[in-house]
Order: sequence, then C-alpha cells, then structure tokens
Amino acid sequence: MNNYYPNGYYNPYNAPNFNGSGMYGTSYQNNPNFNSGALQKATNKIYVSGIEGARSYNLQPNSEMLLCDDTKNIIYEVIVDNNGKRTITALDVKQHEEEPPVDMSIYATKEDIAKLKEELTKKPVVNQTISRSL
Repeated sequence: MNNYYPNGYYNPYNAPNFNGSGMYGTSYQNNPNFNSGALQKATNKIYVSGIEGARSYNLQPNSEMLLCDDTKNIIYEVIVDNNGKRTITALDVKQHEEEPPVDMSIYATKEDIAKLKEELTKKPVVNQTISRSL
C-alpha cells in the first residue's frame, strides 16, 4: 500500500508500524494504553520528597501547583509569579471531623430577653416612710 497521497504528501495513517521484530502490526512497547498486567492507580496528585522536592519542581512563570509530600501529611502550595519568583507555603493535612451540634437550650430566647427587659424597665415601688423627729 502506498504511504503517500496522490499529490505526494506523507500519509501517517497508512505508515508501517514495526514492533521490533520487523513485522507489521501493533507495537505494544510504546503504547501507553497497553495493560502489562499490573494495574496502576489513576491519580492527579504529584508527590515530592519534602520541601526540597517542592523547591526543585519545575513550574513555568505565572503558574501555581499543589504538591503532596510522599512521607508526611503536608501539601506544598507552590506559586511562581511573572518574574519567576517562587513562593512555597507548607500546609498540614488532617482528616476533617464534624463538630458536635451546639446545644441551643443553654441560650436565652427572644422571649426570655423581652421578659428581662420588661422587668428591668419597671419603676420600682419605693416604700416611703417619712419619719419626723420632734
């Protein structure tokens, strides 16, 4: 089969694929979709070895990346500005725990506050006893 279009341009879709033995067919050496038997876990995490690994991770200017430490529960936020200046912030990671609900019965209600206000604004009745000395 001719690997060129009629006008002489190369046609990559009909190019022969040698698998190392000189035979035509699919080459499994360079095929990333080929399952070699060991299943790899798909992840979008990038692991580095400590702060030095985060410092040496290559980033383009004006970019940002979160990198996971492979030995500790730390995430490194690496920010590179337009001038190539690198800023690294280390963040501790811990599992989130829900806080217990707040017991609202220990707080005063609006009615309780209204009653208290009413009691405090009442004019006290003063027992006026006038004593005269003669």
